[in-house]
Amino acid sequence: MKYLVAKGCKSAFYVFFIFLISNAIYAQTDSLKSSYDTAYIRQYRRVWCITLIGNRRDFFVNIANPTSADQVLSFSPRNQFSWGLGFDYKWFTVELTSRVPARKPNSLARNSQFGIRVGITGQKLWFSSFYQRYKGMDGTFTNTDSTLTNLPATLDFQRNDIFTSTFYASLNYGFNHRKYSQMAALWQIDRQLKSAGSFVIGLAAFAYNIEADSTLVPASLSNSFEKESQVVKSATKSMGVNVGYVHTFVIKKKFFIHGSLIPSLAYQRRKYALADTENLEVRGLSVSSEFRIITGYNGDKWFGGFAYSNYSFSENSVVAGAGAVLSYDFLRFFVGFRINPKVRIPLID
Repeated sequence: MKYLVAKGCKSAFYVFFIFLISNAIYAQTDSLKSSYDTAYIRQYRRVWCITLIGNRRDFFVNIANPTSADQVLSFSPRNQFSWGLGFDYKWFTVELTSRVPARKPNSLARNSQFGIRVGITGQKLWFSSFYQRYKGMDGTFTNTDSTLTNLPATLDFQRNDIFTSTFYASLNYGFNHRKYSQMAALWQIDRQLKSAGSFVIGLAAFAYNIEADSTLVPASLSNSFEKESQVVKSATKSMGVNVGYVHTFVIKKKFFIHGSLIPSLAYQRRKYALADTENLEVRGLSVSSEFRIITGYNGDKWFGGFAYSNYSFSENSVVAGAGAVLSYDFLRFFVGFRINPKVRIPLID
């Protein structure tokens, strides 16, 4: 019960924190709004957009063995598919998804997941963020070196004690804001009438935590992995600069294909503990990337489609190659409709 209350309070804090940031950014960007080219963009920002979302969130922690590139230890949460609702109005966007609880009520704390995505998108500035947490992971060890007969080719196991949480936020500036709409690509509050793209520059922040009751490397594999890879808990924070490109192709007026690639170079600070060593720290530069492809239909009343997004981050370590590579995959199915506002919403209207 204490676990659920603590994590619920933390989630509520993130929601409130992001909402305050969204309002602060909107206050700054509202004065920057400029006219858009109506031959390229149609806006639906004075109506509510209600969206039913089917969301599969895949998260992978890949721990490489510095002494052998043929051996990789990977963790990912089980039961990743979830359902939720999205609400978009004017500049504000929120999506809330959650997995249906496990069969046994008392298993929720041992095998649970939660995610929320919040965004605020103007013509020039685009703020996007997500927070997610997982309790309970499946582990897979892969060994492609057939000469190492003392190690299995594959080994699958479960770890109910692993807990992870991630917060990511980015603020980007789109140069071609008169002809390209990020809102049309991501949330369908706008509609892209003609194909257009834009170069992007901005900032990104990332915070990641993982902890377990014992080292992430199973005891049966401990002799094969560098000591630096045998992490019990780790906390990573980074801040970086983004530079990339986004583009939306319009097909027969109402169908579209969107693609984007935004790499980032960041300054990272990581604190972690090994099985027998506490309070280790490493700082330095790290790389990350944001990739997205979306295809769908965007009409006057209805919209829908499929979206795939990937966020990849590298963790630094004192020993080269001992840090983890984190990969977040979002496969999103969405169907939505537009209706006239029923009530006024404080701080937005």
